[in-house]
Amino acid sequence: MNLPSTKIGTVILEIKKTFDETISERDPTSTQKHIAESAKLGIPTKKGVIIKEMKTKSDADNYIKILNIHREKLGIEKRIPERAHEYFKVLQNGFGGGLLAYHNEKPISGILYTIFNGWIQNMGVANTEYSVKNKLSSLDYIRCWLIAKGVKSQANYFDFSGISVDPKNKKEEGIRHSQTKWGGKVVLLNRYSNV
Repeated sequence: MNLPSTKIGTVILEIKKTFDETISERDPTSTQKHIAESAKLGIPTKKGVIIKEMKTKSDADNYIKILNIHREKLGIEKRIPERAHEYFKVLQNGFGGGLLAYHNEKPISGILYTIFNGWIQNMGVANTEYSVKNKLSSLDYIRCWLIAKGVKSQANYFDFSGISVDPKNKKEEGIRHSQTKWGGKVVLLNRYSNV
């Protein structure tokens, strides 16, 4: 059978026994400012960013709002809030969760994640123009926390979930860099579809 396929990419970071070992191959010029101060929830970073776990419907509402604004800017279909709430409940029942970054009590970024069979996978990345414009690095703080969680839970791999195989613009290059700078390896896959 010869199904049509397209190349897709992801970045996989091997999680080792300690946080420092796990990120030993990182790009220090891009990550060193964020590492020491971002592995604890609820403690403000030097930039005033606070990372909190999503636990309530209000948290999920804040995430969905950020996600839909983010998706709209990218020209991607918005998530339906009710379906997103159902998905979030599944994650909360032992398969993962979500993290929100706040600045001045305002939600500015969020990521959902799964933890299963030794893998942590982030997905549903949402960032605000406010976070980018003010150079708050909120997604870096969230990812740093997830890497630390992977070490603590003895996971084997962190999957950053999706990069452009052949970046065509600065945005795609930026996404690729934001994921590879932690020391992970680019993995190319085929996505098959039936006609």
